[in-house]
Amino acid sequence: IPSGSYVGSRPAVGVTVTSNLGATDCQATFPEGTVRFEFYRLTLVATTPLVLDMASATFDTWLSIYDFNTLALIAENDDIIRATNTDSRVAVTLNAGTYLIRARGFDGTQVGNFTLLARAAQVGVATRAIPTTPNGQVAAPGATTGVAPALTVVDDLGDPVAGVTVNFATIGGIGTIGTTSAVTNASGIATAGSWTLAAGANVVVATVVTPGVVTNSPTIYSAKGKASSAGF
Repeated sequence: IPSGSYVGSRPAVGVTVTSNLGATDCQATFPEGTVRFEFYRLTLVATTPLVLDMASATFDTWLSIYDFNTLALIAENDDIIRATNTDSRVAVTLNAGTYLIRARGFDGTQVGNFTLLARAAQVGVATRAIPTTPNGQVAAPGATTGVAPALTVVDDLGDPVAGVTVNFATIGGIGTIGTTSAVTNASGIATAGSWTLAAGANVVVATVVTPGVVTNSPTIYSAKGKASSAGF
């Protein structure tokens, strides 16, 4: 097993590993086919909320983490955002101990340069927005949609973050919303309250107001104002 020392001695330390997945690496058969992979060892001296990132500019990555002694799978990820960001990210709180990280491509054709980064998870800090309103809602012009534009804001571990401002805006002034700014509640949810459609295409943009980078912010929602006689 080609393995590297991939050790984080305390949460504040981030260690980046740069490598190349290729013909000399381990291979095994997965449902996606015969896949090349590399193993790395991660040792922690204390319980640590951790984010592991695997990134490549040339292939679709897949990241897994196992208990080093039992080889039990703890967590894994293929795409950070399916069909949009094919890098991989695992966010998990790990106890002190040793863990095995497997870096692979989605299938046998996925090889090339990649990086691994271990960093302390940002706990209680807004890092990701989860859209909670479906796109493609339809209502008669002047009527409200069944679901108002809303976001759930979470931290690196997926826990809700309260007290975060989210701004909502209609594009081109088409349609109206109940409020242009809302603060996330204890469940991390902020909502525009309502969405009244104008005739035709309506678009609302939701933006998390924070100094840091928030995945999925801004989020765009679309709906259509369509008269009932038009057959919706």
